[in-house]
Amino acid sequence: MKNVLWIVNKYVHGEREQGFYPRFLQSCQEEMKLLNLSLHYCFYSSQMNASSDLKESYRCESNELNLDMAKVEFEAERIEREYAFTFKQAYYPDILQTSKYQNNRLRDLPEKEFENLKFLVVGFLYLEKLILDKSIDVCFCDDSPEYQMEFARAICLHHRLIFLKYHSSFLARCVFSQQFEFGSERIVEAVIDDDITTEFSKNFIKTFVTHKKKSYGDLIRNRPRKNLLYLFRSSLVPDFFQFNSLVVFFYRKIKNLFSKIYYLFESIILKKIIEDRFDKSKKYLFFGLHLPTESTLTLRSLPYLNQISLIESISRVLPYGVQLVVREHPSWRSHFPFKFLLELKKLSNVRLVSPKIPIHEIVENSIGVVTYNSTTGIEALMYGKPVLSFSPNVYYKLHPAAYFCANLYNLGAALTALINTKVLSRDTIIYIKKLFSISSDIQLGSDFFYNDNDAIAKSKKFSRHLAKAINWCEST
Repeated sequence: MKNVLWIVNKYVHGEREQGFYPRFLQSCQEEMKLLNLSLHYCFYSSQMNASSDLKESYRCESNELNLDMAKVEFEAERIEREYAFTFKQAYYPDILQTSKYQNNRLRDLPEKEFENLKFLVVGFLYLEKLILDKSIDVCFCDDSPEYQMEFARAICLHHRLIFLKYHSSFLARCVFSQQFEFGSERIVEAVIDDDITTEFSKNFIKTFVTHKKKSYGDLIRNRPRKNLLYLFRSSLVPDFFQFNSLVVFFYRKIKNLFSKIYYLFESIILKKIIEDRFDKSKKYLFFGLHLPTESTLTLRSLPYLNQISLIESISRVLPYGVQLVVREHPSWRSHFPFKFLLELKKLSNVRLVSPKIPIHEIVENSIGVVTYNSTTGIEALMYGKPVLSFSPNVYYKLHPAAYFCANLYNLGAALTALINTKVLSRDTIIYIKKLFSISSDIQLGSDFFYNDNDAIAKSKKFSRHLAKAINWCEST
């Protein structure tokens, strides 16, 4: 029986809207056992109190290893040398999203956030010992940029174990990727649904293009009614204890209020001034801006962290007669400062258009899409438009009209190849069919379970998928 270690998201607490997630985890253990797999859980937080009800459940305690600073420094150097990665590499994407200094715009953090990293060394040593002592064969985690997951990837790579990551990157459906060196992965192509037909794929594409709706439905989360006491305990109280005094607490709250007012002013007034008219008669490539704090950039696109720099590079080598149309995501307008967009506005052959322009209209009239790894790449292929990407994704190598740029010296050649690529409908039909057959509709977020029966039913489907993914990795 193989041993599988699931590293549980440390921000999961298993209460209220997440109340049925512990039942899901417990049922997954039971289902995996039937599939001849022993599922273990590793927790890095005391928030998930329900973990005590799980068998083969372990919790990393920061005080378990009594290390002085000399020992910490020795182990840090040994780990980084032996496992060929750095602690900051693992920690930065995590803290960038959760830091109390983060205002949804920062791409860098104060140096004091990294002054004491002893807990990272302790956490790595704990996980290293757990994986080796329990003879773990496979490590698995969700799609968060948490440092524990990067630890597991490095340990698995060094000891030649399987490391799997969950993604909801194919139209919000569950796909697994096998991770290797940092930034290197492959989509697990284990078929879990043999009933997906070519006709289904054709109809899906036709419906998307004809009706111009979202490529996937709204995700329904478990949202129990919240009384005033809950809102106070879950929001104000945790926020208060982040700061040292009542004065600092209220200063932060007032500052956030004025920030929101300014962001609204930016969106309604300032950004309108610099927006270009959308001219769909021109030849253009489309680039949709990504959140600067999301793992797409911070974890999976390290060579291209700076979107302004990447867009500037593209603008300098655009093919003859081609423009680059850039647009904010309509749901993330407050995340992009006016001065950021102003820098883009200054670039030659770059057109900054309003986020109110429908994505269907932009993609349909483009000659191709340039992206990191967004869903827009999938939608472009369904519209018969080729895609050039800069980050691991669910279309490169799976569709012949999806390209990947790993070296900016090749960018001009890549763009030329892109605009001269004809997207064959049969290739897209095959691609959509394959991706539906290797993915499931299970959302791994802890608030996507509505009752015990729902948690159990989803655990059965998810466990079969994970087991097939492991078998596929072993056999290929």
